[in-house]
Amino acid sequence: MHLYIQNVNLFKKLILPFALLLLLMGATTVAKVLWQENKPLTKQHFKGPVDTKSKFMSNTNTTLNIRIVKQKGVTAEVTNYFDPAKSWIKPNASNEILKHEQLHFDITEIYARELRKRIKHLQKNTSDADVLNMEIKSAFKQYARLMEKEQTRYDSETNHSIIVDMQKKWSDSVAIRLIGLNEFKK
Repeated sequence: MHLYIQNVNLFKKLILPFALLLLLMGATTVAKVLWQENKPLTKQHFKGPVDTKSKFMSNTNTTLNIRIVKQKGVTAEVTNYFDPAKSWIKPNASNEILKHEQLHFDITEIYARELRKRIKHLQKNTSDADVLNMEIKSAFKQYARLMEKEQTRYDSETNHSIIVDMQKKWSDSVAIRLIGLNEFKK
């Protein structure tokens, strides 16, 4: 999992020119996949080089991302995406492995929705743009830490999908939590 806070001004001044240079040089990238309800990951989404020495059957890279814009107030866009170029799955991986990896993506979506909910509350109750900006960044860091802890606990409790009854409990719990946060889906 990777976590980012985007600063729009920094993006415009430093990152955008560098990205354009890479494009001009012929660099190719694999498009990131935004989380979408009823569009689960497939093996074709995993485009990263397979770690043949790994004892694991797959690796999923999801990112909780926030883009904060401070102009006449503060707005924040929270996204959750899967990075195909940094994710891999062995050809003989089962559908259960794929479902386990999807749940990592879904857990990240829970925290994206929780963060959107928190930001809405902050925007409603904070009128000072500088304070709001700091509070949103603080909330992002808090939710990112919580998400990382939960992702680790998920792998531990399911032994990376091997403990079938725990995998089922996690799947059911995550589904219920997502439904409870439907109001905050993108």
